[in-house]
Amino acid sequence: MGPTNETVSIDVDGELVAAILAPYKPNCRYLSNVRFEHAADPQRDATASELGIRVSGDFAIPESCYIDDTGHLNSVELNIAYNQIMYVMLAQCIASDLVAPLRFLDLEGYRRRHLPDVLIHRIDMSFKRVIGRRAFRGEIELGEATNRSAFFYFRTPCRFWDDNDGLAKGEISLCFLHRPEDAARLER
Repeated sequence: MGPTNETVSIDVDGELVAAILAPYKPNCRYLSNVRFEHAADPQRDATASELGIRVSGDFAIPESCYIDDTGHLNSVELNIAYNQIMYVMLAQCIASDLVAPLRFLDLEGYRRRHLPDVLIHRIDMSFKRVIGRRAFRGEIELGEATNRSAFFYFRTPCRFWDDNDGLAKGEISLCFLHRPEDAARLER
C-alpha cells in the first residue's frame, strides 16, 4: 500500500460495476461485491503508487463460457476475472478523481474507451495452488504509472485465491492509449 497506514475503503456502487461489465455476455459477468481502498487524504499530485489504491472483489464462474468443466480456474478465466476487476478499478479511480493520468476522462468517456483503449501489455502470473472457479476472490493494486509516447502504463500487482488455499499471483502491466484529442486535456 502507499506511504500511510490510514485508508479510505468503500463498496463500489453496484450500478457502476454493472455499467462497466455491460459489454460482457451475461454468463461471463464473474465479478461482484467490489471494495475500493485508497490512502486517506491523498495529495492531488500523488503518484499512483503513493495513492495506495487497491480493489478486491468476489468472483463466481458457475459454468465456463468456452470449455467443458475443468473443475478449477484456468488462465483464460483468470484473465477475464482480472480484466473485470481492473476495468472497475479504473472506473472508480476516475469517479473519485484520484489518478492524475486519468483526469482527462469522465466516466462516460471511460465507458466508451475502456474496451478499445485499455490493453494488457505484459502478464506475469502463476498458479501456486489450484483455485476453485465457483467461488474465489481477487485483489489488484494500482502500482507505478509511466507516461510513454502514446500510452500510460500501469503496474498492477494482483492475486486470486479461494477458501481451500488456492492461489495465483503475479503482476500485470496494462496500458491506456492516448488519442490525439487527449493531448490538450493531458496538459491540465
